[in-house]
Amino acid sequence: MTPEQMARLAVEWFDGTASTEVAHGQLCVDVAPLDWIEALTMARDELGCTFFDWLSGVDDLDRDPPGISIVAHVYSPVERHHLLLRTRVPADHLSLPTATTVYKGANWHERETHEMFGIGFDDHPNPAFRSEERRVGKECRS
Repeated sequence: MTPEQMARLAVEWFDGTASTEVAHGQLCVDVAPLDWIEALTMARDELGCTFFDWLSGVDDLDRDPPGISIVAHVYSPVERHHLLLRTRVPADHLSLPTATTVYKGANWHERETHEMFGIGFDDHPNPAFRSEERRVGKECRS
């Protein structure tokens, strides 16, 4: 499946609320934080992206509106296509559902993203990285 075909499928899947961008032959799909788990599940189940590669954050606090972008890279070993999924959490609510419910390999990456950016991951297997346990001002970006 080409990046353009995957882009059309993603836009249809999210009824036009997702935006897509193809750069350097790779697709990036932007979804709302409430659609994060659905996007990861669609990537795994519908697009065959069964390999979880990485997840990280991007400090977008100087943008309008300010927030932290969370980006995950997944890969389909069968179809040999890559996919970037991205969402932005607002600066006043640094919380997102854990990706470990879809990809167990996200565990360590969410821990690092929590420590670097202060993002709380709801229902994370380790309670220290959940939203309610987030310690404001203790992340590395302070």
